[in-house]
Amino acid sequence: MPVMLYTGGVRSGKSTLALNNAAASKSERKIFFATAVAFDDEMKSRIEKHKLERHEMRFDTIEVPYTLSDSLKRENGNHTAVVDCLTVWLSNQYYKSGEEADSKVMGAVEELVTAMSKSSMELHVVTNELGWSIVPENAFARRFRDMAGYLNRRVAEIASNVTMCVCGIPVKIK
Repeated sequence: MPVMLYTGGVRSGKSTLALNNAAASKSERKIFFATAVAFDDEMKSRIEKHKLERHEMRFDTIEVPYTLSDSLKRENGNHTAVVDCLTVWLSNQYYKSGEEADSKVMGAVEELVTAMSKSSMELHVVTNELGWSIVPENAFARRFRDMAGYLNRRVAEIASNVTMCVCGIPVKIK
């Protein structure tokens, strides 16, 4: 099944576009793979708000801050799914593996790309563009930015469609 990648800056409209496109699918089951961790009250509030929105759209939510690849394999079927978001998932991989674990994280990235490419689900995948701003001041932040760029590039390679959102306007890239 196809992989559709939605990228752009923070609050650019990419998640809304992915959700609306997935909701319009004819698939009987719609899944939302949530990658965020509720690490503080503000994040808990955001997550609860988003859960209510997805419930109204009839998405089953599966929380996968660390095990996205395994969940994609397990939930394989003629479903439509939204993955939101790869950048948060990537930060979780570093949190779990430690700041110096670039090779572990690279392995997780490749495992995820393989799981996506083999999935029979229609995947709507959300990510963030990080490298269009200032150069981060510390080595770890620069490595994270670089890995996010690599992850986005690898997913774009397997995607049938890539859309960038700018100021709420979708721009077709691929």
